[in-house]
Amino acid sequence: METAQERGFDRGIEVNGQRVTTLTERLDRLRGRWRELRAQENQLRTELHTWGIDPEAVPKQTVREVAAAQPAWREHPATERQLRTIERLAAEANVPFVLDDDITKGQAHDLITAMLAGNLPNAQFTDRPAGPMFIPAATPAEPATPPAPAAAETSQDEEPQVEQPRPRPRIDPLADVERRVLERLAEPDTDADTAANPQVNTAAQFLSWADGHFTVKAQVALADLMADRDSLTDEQFLVCRVMLSDPKRWGELGHRAAEAY
Repeated sequence: METAQERGFDRGIEVNGQRVTTLTERLDRLRGRWRELRAQENQLRTELHTWGIDPEAVPKQTVREVAAAQPAWREHPATERQLRTIERLAAEANVPFVLDDDITKGQAHDLITAMLAGNLPNAQFTDRPAGPMFIPAATPAEPATPPAPAAAETSQDEEPQVEQPRPRPRIDPLADVERRVLERLAEPDTDADTAANPQVNTAAQFLSWADGHFTVKAQVALADLMADRDSLTDEQFLVCRVMLSDPKRWGELGHRAAEAY
């Protein structure tokens, strides 16, 4: 410093002194913020113990995902269920997939969607309708012909008409598939139970996380259903693809499941 002053570097000394002061103040603020967060952590640990919850048993990944912003779910690491689903779908199509170790939820979600929709030419379900193929629009039914007025008197030789049995109502295959997916979404979910705990997250924080969580879970449930050859007909298989082609209807499933929790 003395040498710098002797050489007339007073301005440089002043600037460096200001930087040191600024960095020192910033360090003090960070230390103060760390002490505040540490106190909050200790308070949360105490509250969890009060409610009989071991803080170390709360999955750290779930906590991080809940704390993140809603659109960030695509950047989180792919779940084990997503990876198993990709393996199962690859086996259904007899096409092995080599995945990156750092594949994200969003990348896995897009890959599963493409495989289920039949958009990958070399990854088609064997012995299933090839995609992209969707249910055609129903042919409009012709208007029913009004019955002829009954004769005033019935001939004695005329045999009485037997009342025909009414046709059984046809179940809407789209509604049936949607019901089966929602049933799978209602199955026990440890991560959702942890995130829904009001002692861990607010309702807004949970819903922000749950939309992405249940969207991924709904897709996995649909993949499991489409790979179930014993209980899913070709018509229902195509219905699943219709659901994939309607982003609004598809996203609504995950949102409804999140709100139900």
